[in-house]
Amino acid sequence: MSRIQVLDEITARLGPPAFLRWIEAPYGATAVVVRFRHRGAVIDLEPTRAFRLIFQISPSDVLRTESDEGTPSHELLRAGSIITSFTERPERIRIVGAADTLQLLFSPELAAARGANRAVHGPPLRRDLLASTVQTLVATSLDGTDTQLRQTVAAVGKFVVEQHGKQETSAGGLTPQARRVVLELLDKRLPDGISVPELADAASLSLHHFIKVCRQSEGLTPHALLIEKRIERAIEILLEGMATVDEVAIQVGFFSPSHFISTFRRLVGVTPAALRRAARN
Repeated sequence: MSRIQVLDEITARLGPPAFLRWIEAPYGATAVVVRFRHRGAVIDLEPTRAFRLIFQISPSDVLRTESDEGTPSHELLRAGSIITSFTERPERIRIVGAADTLQLLFSPELAAARGANRAVHGPPLRRDLLASTVQTLVATSLDGTDTQLRQTVAAVGKFVVEQHGKQETSAGGLTPQARRVVLELLDKRLPDGISVPELADAASLSLHHFIKVCRQSEGLTPHALLIEKRIERAIEILLEGMATVDEVAIQVGFFSPSHFISTFRRLVGVTPAALRRAARN
């Protein structure tokens, strides 16, 4: 399998990885799945056509600059955050403090496939990307097979080719302001829930119109969007590793652990306990 330049640049700064496996990726690409645990670093990346996905297993404090003259962007990344990018310009990344990340790096063939692929209509299915990434982490940490890794990496590659870089809102969907209000309210009310009429009022829309534009923007009904946000928050708490599965269920608003476990497994593809063990492994 061909080398991926960006892997050498990252490894030179972060040191030997805790896990590394090469995988045959879709669209004729090569991928490497690699997990780094480190105490902070400054990484200079040369421009390539490689694609990077970084999954935050622990929270991170990151400064990114696209060139020597550029203004750094400062991000406080929560556990469960995903960063995706094609490294098409020089970039300097400064990671402050200890960090634990899973990274999927794809060779340039994936970029070529993305350029040749016809646009897919509808909102990006980010939940599918998150589920595939979580499955990859579990497979790497709990002695998953090469077959399992190929399946999860293929799912990530498919998302990249079909969805990466699309706008999160489609024509006729929620306005950026209304979307921001709705998502902030959902995050705030995860433990106790919120009714669809309350969300419609917050967006200053009629109930019928709100349900319609929510589906256009997010590909989900308002209730399904609430469940998705609960699962995303659950992933963050599970990665932190301090709460039991039963405690996580309560914190994110499920009335019974069994309902939480079945919903999590249906949407993410692994059990909450498996993710918690993978994060601590």
